[in-house]
Amino acid sequence: MFVLDRLAVEGNWSRISPLTSSVPRTVFFSIKGGVGRSTALAATAWALAEEGKRVMVLDLDLESPGLSSALLPKDRRPLFGITDWLVEDLVNNGDIVLQNMVAQSSLSHNGEILVVPAHGINPGEYIAKLGRVWMPKMEALGIL
Repeated sequence: MFVLDRLAVEGNWSRISPLTSSVPRTVFFSIKGGVGRSTALAATAWALAEEGKRVMVLDLDLESPGLSSALLPKDRRPLFGITDWLVEDLVNNGDIVLQNMVAQSSLSHNGEILVVPAHGINPGEYIAKLGRVWMPKMEALGIL
């Protein structure tokens, strides 16, 4: 795997924090939507899994989630997603949804692709949940 560019806005991103010797992490980031970020991430996850690697993909594009639909058919999507965890974590219930946030994609035959979607199988009141994500934790408000 190669890093194509770590230099942006006159700052060397490779010096922000030390490189980890544990599990490698890669972030696909763009300020603009519609540039193929989800597609590139799905293709990269598949390619790594085909090399026999175990890959976990988190869809943190909360405003326009779509990665899970590229990697998981509807019947394999988990009950909860990152937005659910963020909302539950506000009241210290994040552990309740953790076990039901990860689903395994069937796209790879040699490795494993684990997917944590932005929302679960039933998005329900997704917009309302998204609005609560940015609230402070309850103990910060002196409630808990």
